[in-house]
Amino acid sequence: MGLTLTKVSENATTITLGWDPPIGVGGYVFYANGQPVSVATANLKDGTPRKEVKYSKTSPGPPYIVAATCRQGGILVLQTGFYPAEPPLPSNVARSAASGVVQ
Repeated sequence: MGLTLTKVSENATTITLGWDPPIGVGGYVFYANGQPVSVATANLKDGTPRKEVKYSKTSPGPPYIVAATCRQGGILVLQTGFYPAEPPLPSNVARSAASGVVQ
């Protein structure tokens, strides 16, 4: 089971992503372009569940990953979410055309 990340807001330099906090979450690790950029507790300072993160769009940039460490049924589970949901293709790779018969 994973996290579903949605865009909350965006401007020229940042993007804010949100999610529904999973059951039993203990903390988060935030990644941008494959690099860990921050860690956080499950709750904000006022005790409300953490459910958003703001990323820089330029350094290191997308794709973005939120990884939640959860305790479920006595075991630790890692739930992850990706944004965009489908990673971009490298610049030298073309997306395949739809299959079907061309007439």
